[in-house]
Amino acid sequence: MSREDLEYSEKRDFIRMFINAPISYSASGSGEWQKGIGKDLSATGIAFVTHESYNDGDLIEIKLKPETKVTPPLEATVKVVRCSASEDGGYELSTIIEKIH
Repeated sequence: MSREDLEYSEKRDFIRMFINAPISYSASGSGEWQKGIGKDLSATGIAFVTHESYNDGDLIEIKLKPETKVTPPLEATVKVVRCSASEDGGYELSTIIEKIH
């Protein structure tokens, strides 16, 4: 199967892995950690749900510690590229990984 045969959502450079895992996050430099849910992870970014709204370009520290051994722990600084309201009243952030710690 060629890349052209794939559905549009799978034509990305890196396939997303759906993780649905707990995540801790903190606005860079604030030191105040909150709990959220990691939704998906790719080689260059992560999407997760928060209780707060963020602006495009904001930097956030994250700690992802999945409950299964399939996905290893991840600590990183990410940059917000999109923030949209989620169905449960929170916010879904799409981010780019800036630095892995």
